[in-house]
Amino acid sequence: PADAARDELRHFLEDEQRRGRIRAYGVATSFEKLGTDASVYPPEYRVLQFDHCAMDGQIKRLSHAEDRALITFGAIARAAGLAQAKGMDLDSAAALLLRAALDDHPQGMVLFATTCFEHLLANVRTAVRPPLTVAERNVLDLRLPA
Repeated sequence: PADAARDELRHFLEDEQRRGRIRAYGVATSFEKLGTDASVYPPEYRVLQFDHCAMDGQIKRLSHAEDRALITFGAIARAAGLAQAKGMDLDSAAALLLRAALDDHPQGMVLFATTCFEHLLANVRTAVRPPLTVAERNVLDLRLPA
């Protein structure tokens, strides 16, 4: 947050935006550093990218983020732990976590990476499914070690 507040950096980014070289700017951080209040970063930082696990409910606790684009990653990082704890197969657990990440912030973006075409198709199919049911959300009510 201290670096992001530096006038020199903010002026540079504002100039680049005025010149049309960038559309928006922001920060990549973690919830550990961000805490629960997005206002630790100046409002000019329109994009916040951070790690996210649907089982932790982090996004729901984030305040002052309404006018910012939220980009998350790591939504399915704990799929193996969820699968083992709940007796699920890994693909089902990963799909559940992906759907929860999308449900938690429908105006944001969830980044996922894969080199497997079948996984890409599965993720797209998961992304267009309806919101989680209460029963599916209850499966995520589990605290796993990081």
